[in-house]
Amino acid sequence: YTQAVKSERNARIADTDSYIQLTDVTVQSVAKAKRAALTDEQKEAIKEYRQALRDLPEKSGFPFVSFPELPECIAYECQQKIDSRNQQNGGLQ
Repeated sequence: YTQAVKSERNARIADTDSYIQLTDVTVQSVAKAKRAALTDEQKEAIKEYRQALRDLPEKSGFPFVSFPELPECIAYECQQKIDSRNQQNGGLQ
């Protein structure tokens, strides 16, 4: 189970790579919405989320801990990725 949680944690970090690495990335915040550029505040929230994911193995009770909440600005897109993984391999949640 520990390995499964770490694998999902790594996948969630990878899900956010493009939002941090690309300067002109746009996101779709809700279904059928126009894509929009991220603000500096939103990029900072994504960085904090990624750090929380990296810190997850040090949390008390690991691996039986909850994943940090997705930042609102990327929640729609990232949740689709998480849901897709969960359907493919049974998922953790």
